[in-house]
Amino acid sequence: MKTKRFIILTVIIAVIAAMFCACGEDENKNKNSATQDHLNYNTPESTSGNSATPAPEGQPTVFEVPVDQLPDFKQIGYGDTFIFGKFEQDNDTSNGPELLEWVVIGFDEGKILAVTAYVIDNRTFNHTMWEASTWEKCDLRQNLNGQFFAQTFSDAEKELILETELTTGGIKTKDKVFLLSREEVESCFIDEIDRATIATEYALKQGAYKMGNEGFSRWWLRSLYDRHRVDVVDENGVIGPNYPFNGGGSVRPAIWISIG
Repeated sequence: MKTKRFIILTVIIAVIAAMFCACGEDENKNKNSATQDHLNYNTPESTSGNSATPAPEGQPTVFEVPVDQLPDFKQIGYGDTFIFGKFEQDNDTSNGPELLEWVVIGFDEGKILAVTAYVIDNRTFNHTMWEASTWEKCDLRQNLNGQFFAQTFSDAEKELILETELTTGGIKTKDKVFLLSREEVESCFIDEIDRATIATEYALKQGAYKMGNEGFSRWWLRSLYDRHRVDVVDENGVIGPNYPFNGGGSVRPAIWISIG
């Protein structure tokens, strides 16, 4: 009889202990959620996560654009815009990605330099904290030349995008999609205000900031500001620093396109 009572008492104690553990886990979970919801992205102690924001779901790996529907690049001048590729922009993935608008900011022999007309995504430059993050090794470079390139452009468009040798902080890389450098921005944009741009609805949903009266967003450059920080263009078109793991810098890709 005593043995049976002892067993029952043991079971009751175990159940009560399990309930207390569950409550503790819920409390910790709530604390963690509150911490994530109140991150201050303007301080170096904060981070938007250990990895870059995933690319939008639902984008086709390949879609076709008839060659005769490609832009006539030989008729395009500095500051002109054109449609090239598709990317989620209205934050409604049910209707598929939208046509992507680019603006011409430079020319060279047989090719043009273009950057997206708007900030189209929000990602960390790199997940690394307190260590030097270079364009060569950063998460954002990997995404732009991998998933972004594969899913954004048709086969016909990919054929026109040139692999370009870039020099960033003395390091050479070969990229098809890249971020502009400080030198390129200062050379290609006549006025600071011309560098400022707004973010798409999708980019805002991913965490891009609306800043100032016009609602412009900051966007990453590939050049380092100093050992720990990366250059960004702010809402006034001024180049300044941002920590690579902060959520306060958004994405404005650039490409060189062959015009024959």
